[in-house]
Amino acid sequence: FVAGLALGQAIKNGYTPKKREASIFLVTSISLMVLHSMNNSTGVLAWGIPCLFLTIGALGFEGSAFIKLRIIQFFGKSSYSIYLFHALAIWMVDWIWPFQPGGAKVISAVILSLVTGSFVFKFIEEPLLEIMRRHVKFQPTHRL
Repeated sequence: FVAGLALGQAIKNGYTPKKREASIFLVTSISLMVLHSMNNSTGVLAWGIPCLFLTIGALGFEGSAFIKLRIIQFFGKSSYSIYLFHALAIWMVDWIWPFQPGGAKVISAVILSLVTGSFVFKFIEEPLLEIMRRHVKFQPTHRL
């Protein structure tokens, strides 16, 4: 959480990684995640640092054609539901394949997280938000 605040402040102050720098962050992030998964690492340092690197890496590609793809835009809209259900997906993958190598577990958990979170977004979150929008007039009191 604190790393996210620091990154947010850096972005607010004009920081945007170049694609080369972003690529290094992405490769490092994925490598660390696979390594920590293989070693059953836990904790903020084991997973927080790779997640921070993943976020920084993603920032470098924000305006790219890949990010503009409809499926990527959909996953972006689904991100909160994906976030809410990723722990369940990780648990399920670990329960189904307890002795599977780390890399395969990470890939399986990512795919299951995307599928589950997207389903929840499309069939629960989005309809509930639409109901709320029709019945509640939200007027923001300030601008960010």
